[in-house]
Amino acid sequence: MRKSLFIAAIIAVILTSCIFNQKKQNSEIIPENVMVNILVDMYKLEGVFSTYSIRREFTDESISVLYDSIFSKYNYTRAQFINSIKQYCVEVETFDRIYDNVIKELNKLEVESLSSTAIDSIENINIWNQQVNWNFPEECKHDSIPFCIPIKGIGEYRIAFTIKFLKKDETINPRVKAYFWYDNGTPEGYRDYFEYPIVKTDAEKNIFVSKKNLSYKVTHLKGWLLYSDYQQKNWTCHAKIKDIKINYKYLRD
Repeated sequence: MRKSLFIAAIIAVILTSCIFNQKKQNSEIIPENVMVNILVDMYKLEGVFSTYSIRREFTDESISVLYDSIFSKYNYTRAQFINSIKQYCVEVETFDRIYDNVIKELNKLEVESLSSTAIDSIENINIWNQQVNWNFPEECKHDSIPFCIPIKGIGEYRIAFTIKFLKKDETINPRVKAYFWYDNGTPEGYRDYFEYPIVKTDAEKNIFVSKKNLSYKVTHLKGWLLYSDYQQKNWTCHAKIKDIKINYKYLRD
């Protein structure tokens, strides 16, 4: 699904945002690495025209010329670009690589645009956006505490909280269960799971779970705090959780 939308966006930029100048069709296919560079330049140009005050200063014809200048920069034509896009649409693995590399380059440009001070400011940001303290069973009879957190990008994510089990707690094999997620067009989406066991004790215990995300595709960190094994009998969780955090740390090259 994401690939289809990506393709549609590319073609829309050429066919609807610009005046299509008819030229003789050339069957030459643009190589992957060059296609990545062209798409990155196109998105940068499109970003400029997303500002209304700038866009209104240009006619459709002048914008078309600017897009043609991108193709000329790499010694290709608009017709060759469209023909190449059509070809890569049926070469799924190849287009997937192109898509990944375009996203990677755009993310690199975004990071490079930040000053060192700005990068330092995104170190160890707490991205937890839900209730930070829970009492069981008063606020929740069983376990879990599901969460779905939009992430900041590639980097290290650290789940942290303090927990204390009461002696009458009935959970079995409690643990943190989480996964990095993005929409890959399937019903469940892409999932990269990780777990961390929690030893039951009536003493207060600090929990720290770290996982690095190295994929530019990932959009969310999802999962459950205090996840436990299924039980057929009626049971109750007796615990206190406080100071929940998910800290993000940017990974420098």
